[in-house]
Amino acid sequence: MASAMLLLCNCTKHVDPSLSVEMDEIVINHEGGIVNVKVTCNVETKTTITYQEGEDWVFLMPSHLWSDGVLCFNFKRFTSTEADRHATATIVGEGVEKTISLTQTCKPKPQATDLDLDRTMIQAEVEGGQWTVAVSCAGPWTAVSTADWCVIENGSGNGEGTFDVKVAASTDYQYRTTDITVSTATLQRTLNVQHVGTKIGDIVWANSNVDDPDTFGANCEVRGKLYQYNSKVPFPSYAANDHCSNDNPVPGFPTGAYDVMSEVWQEENDPCPDGWRVPTIDELANLIGANEATKRFWFDYWMIKGRSVAGAYVGLDQVILQDEVTPEFMMGSIFIPQTGVIDRDSGKMNDWWDVALWSCTNVGQTWDMRGIWINGNQDFSISDWRGSRTGMGVRCVKK
Repeated sequence: MASAMLLLCNCTKHVDPSLSVEMDEIVINHEGGIVNVKVTCNVETKTTITYQEGEDWVFLMPSHLWSDGVLCFNFKRFTSTEADRHATATIVGEGVEKTISLTQTCKPKPQATDLDLDRTMIQAEVEGGQWTVAVSCAGPWTAVSTADWCVIENGSGNGEGTFDVKVAASTDYQYRTTDITVSTATLQRTLNVQHVGTKIGDIVWANSNVDDPDTFGANCEVRGKLYQYNSKVPFPSYAANDHCSNDNPVPGFPTGAYDVMSEVWQEENDPCPDGWRVPTIDELANLIGANEATKRFWFDYWMIKGRSVAGAYVGLDQVILQDEVTPEFMMGSIFIPQTGVIDRDSGKMNDWWDVALWSCTNVGQTWDMRGIWINGNQDFSISDWRGSRTGMGVRCVKK
């Protein structure tokens, strides 16, 4: 017994806690962006940010690491020309601590020939909203809107300043667009405002999924309802995986192979609001860059950009979507939430993690139809053999 205890003691070694980071200082310009920092540690750590100026201008994901990992710092844009702003990220584990100094430099002071806005586009969703736009110039300026659904407040200033844009909620789900004009005595800039939809190439895409028939979700984070092909009957999405729906059939969901007896998604069965339709498979393929060398989507599976749901940013070069697009500055892309798929045979949601959308395109017969899926591995598929009774999401295009 004594020998066994001695052996056990000799084999048990104490390992001192260790923590290192690949940089102890981050300096980023006023445009903001993402900086990834590699952390090497053998203990659980938690990171907090303390601000010396301002607040909440850095989004950190994740803040909790169980061992080695990467901290992703997402810096918001900075519009001040007065002084840099500073913060400190403190990484703490049992017996170890490291700090990273964070500095964001201010904008250069404007010259007489400058007239800059901190954005060139506002993408308003069904619920509308309010945006503050920063102006940078060296003299008096005014901002004007001619649309009654898009109202300017505090629409004049001198030098640096801001004005507010208020977009009323939509009651008819119709796409509308207008230009706000910002002018000085000699210069002029325009700010494009799009409501309910976003024009990508020659096609206007809805900013949110179909929810109940003939309606859109209030905003892009609403997963909406799932539909069977050529049907206007809605079914719930359990993509949050909080109803154990991968074990239980969705109530009332018809299952099995089914001939819809139509080669098109008939207008009377189209769940899109008036003025909108289900896209073709070519339109969906072009949207995500299926036939291009560089993908036109990026799936934010871990929600590092701060949305309340996972999903895919779509419509721009993948690097831009990952590194530059934020929920506040979509830059002409759209966000499609994680919807999942209801299996046509079991009626169960055994796929809850994908973005999955119907097209209106058939495969030469009326039992199976075409759609797309995108997942968190940055993979996609053009699915040619989706049984017509599969349940998937719908993202509409303008007729």
